Amino acid sequence: MAQCPNCNNKLNSKSIYKSFLSYKGYPNIECKSCGASVFHKSKNRLYGGLIAAISIFVACLYFNFKYPSVENVLIGIALAAVALLLSSIFIIPLLEFEKN
Repeated sequence: MAQCPNCNNKLNSKSIYKSFLSYKGYPNIECKSCGASVFHKSKNRLYGGLIAAISIFVACLYFNFKYPSVENVLIGIALAAVALLLSSIFIIPLLEFEKN
């Protein structure tokens, strides 16, 4: 469970997951007791991209080990390309300058 570094208050995990998965906005997560901004927008984008890439990569590995064949290797390569595309959708906006 994530905690606020200022007051050690536990943060709501639903708001953290929503900020990872939201496509627009990427809201900062603020502590309700002290008002500190805990997770920054760029961190949410980075973590969202990494979660997407790692989950698809693990699915590819499982699929290729369970049913090894040439077609499944090609499907695994295609899924790895999709993982790279998803992670780039989340990570490329990190290059933009943000006002904060």
